[in-house]
Amino acid sequence: MKTKFVKRSLALALSAAVLAPATFIQAAQFKDVPANHWAYSYIDAMSNRGVIAGYSDHTYKPAKEVQFLEVMRLLEGVINLSSSETANAKAQYGEVVRQMNVPTWAQQSICVALYRGVLDVETLNQAKKNGMVSYNPTAIPDRSSVAVYYARALKLKKKTDTSNLKQSDLASVNQDVKGYLSALVDAGVFDAYGASGKFEGNRGIRRDEMARITHDAYKYNEKASQEKTFEGKVTLVSSGIGNKQFVVEKGSEKLAVNYNESTSFTLNGKSAKAEDLKEGQEVKVTYKEVDNSLQQTGRLASKVDLKKTESSIYGWFVGMDRDRISLRYTEKQSSLDLIRGYLREEGSKEFTLPRDVKFTSYGLSYDPRDIKKDEDIVELKSVNGELKEVKVYKKANGYLEGTVEKIEDSKEYSVYKEITLKLNNGEKETYYVTDKYFSLPRIGDKVRYNVSYKVIKDTSLGRNDVVYGTVIGYTMGYPDNTITVKTYNDQELTYRLDKKVTINGNGWMDSLSQLDNLKGSNVEVVIKSGLVTNIQEKKNVSTYFTGIIEITDSKEIGGVTEYSARVIKGTYGIRTSFTFSLDTATSGIKKWHRYNVGTYVGLDGQPKAGEKFSYQEVDDKGDPVSTYWGHSIDNGTIRK
Repeated sequence: MKTKFVKRSLALALSAAVLAPATFIQAAQFKDVPANHWAYSYIDAMSNRGVIAGYSDHTYKPAKEVQFLEVMRLLEGVINLSSSETANAKAQYGEVVRQMNVPTWAQQSICVALYRGVLDVETLNQAKKNGMVSYNPTAIPDRSSVAVYYARALKLKKKTDTSNLKQSDLASVNQDVKGYLSALVDAGVFDAYGASGKFEGNRGIRRDEMARITHDAYKYNEKASQEKTFEGKVTLVSSGIGNKQFVVEKGSEKLAVNYNESTSFTLNGKSAKAEDLKEGQEVKVTYKEVDNSLQQTGRLASKVDLKKTESSIYGWFVGMDRDRISLRYTEKQSSLDLIRGYLREEGSKEFTLPRDVKFTSYGLSYDPRDIKKDEDIVELKSVNGELKEVKVYKKANGYLEGTVEKIEDSKEYSVYKEITLKLNNGEKETYYVTDKYFSLPRIGDKVRYNVSYKVIKDTSLGRNDVVYGTVIGYTMGYPDNTITVKTYNDQELTYRLDKKVTINGNGWMDSLSQLDNLKGSNVEVVIKSGLVTNIQEKKNVSTYFTGIIEITDSKEIGGVTEYSARVIKGTYGIRTSFTFSLDTATSGIKKWHRYNVGTYVGLDGQPKAGEKFSYQEVDDKGDPVSTYWGHSIDNGTIRK
């Protein structure tokens, strides 16, 4: 290494961090650091800056392990307190340091370390007990401790996600140390792969390693001191030739900053483009002050983190031409009521429609020519400040298709149930049922409904189903003729009756006496398009079984297979085993497999002959392993 002569004042000699006590000659020719040494450039740079020094014999001793006080002396330079802060540190901790007999040349460094939070008094006391705080130390700090010291000196917070660490011996590294080490890797101070693929946290740290770490710590500080960050909402984007800039505001604060091809953009942590920067977006911008003659704002963004933001404007539809839509609008969702069809408008406004904007209604594509003026409510949905979708909520003749995700009681006045649907376009929305006689679907049902705004109106598009239970009541008075059934899981369900209902296979004309005769009876109620069309009384049955069984044995005789099964889970009070027979050709039931089943059980506690037997194979957790089935599907009939 070339000879370096560094002139230092007394102040520098006291405040600079060195790798040897001050009695050694500093910044000499290092005979043991040839130009091909891996750490040559780091030692050279730090020596030139007066941060590290060699020994009186003109050696650097790169493989020698660094002492505790030497680490603290180096960190004093990394921390780089102002003169007033250094005075405060000495005033606060000077007496403690003197009482611990810290060598004079290291006392200020220890005060600074305590002041910054690199150490606490207890840690310093433990280091002294371990023989590290003396003129002739008998122990050295390990690499794990040094990593923690440097992270704290640089004010780095330990991370919970340490996936950036690639060392092969991480299992032996303390979790807190890994958190700090991960932050140091992100800062460019430590290497993700360590030395030869390992971190080796229990060994000491060598002088050549310390030169590199200190060099990169200074580099990090220099970059951090130059760059600043600001978070807020973009209020203006200008991308003209030679004038690429944007304005970010937060409260009363405003920042105007330029960007160019060197500026990196991310959107929710993933790589993005400058074109993704839109007005209305929430951003975090990292920037630095630059020469005003080169940038109009005097600031240049090095990194812009965009956050995906969604916003909506609602309004009564007024009119539309090719690229504009007019609304009597509000930006406050609290001013909108899609149950009662009410919107408290803030004013009237024209909005520009991008060429690729989508028009939808309840998850389906919609022709904008069919929007009704002063009747339909429109939602303008923007993503990252750009209008992406125009959603139309119809006052009349709205239509939706979707899959039922959730059904809940509603806290809204005059609303019976809330149904959350996954619409055909994948969006999830909640719709409202105000009719207490509405035939409710089940979770997982695919449904089609007529709606007004967000209220499901027509039961004519209700589900098809078969319900099993006991008749507990009815009402007369068309169109609200109803029957109430208590199911075998204790639900009380009320359904509207069709104009003509078949009871026990006979056309229903005079229904009053027939319904009265059914009270207290076990019945099978067939529902089509939301209305009861057939009621079949079930005699000599004890209950309707629904649950999971496991086939324990089977034997075939003349095209009929007799199965033995144990009940895994099922209707309360049912016996723990079944024996039943099905046609072999149609059943497909296998021994030791489990099935979710539904069937009537006779007075003897066994599946009743002649009744339907619905089943679906499930796994050990009870999840389906075959296609969906419902009670209306007749998988088989119980044979005698």
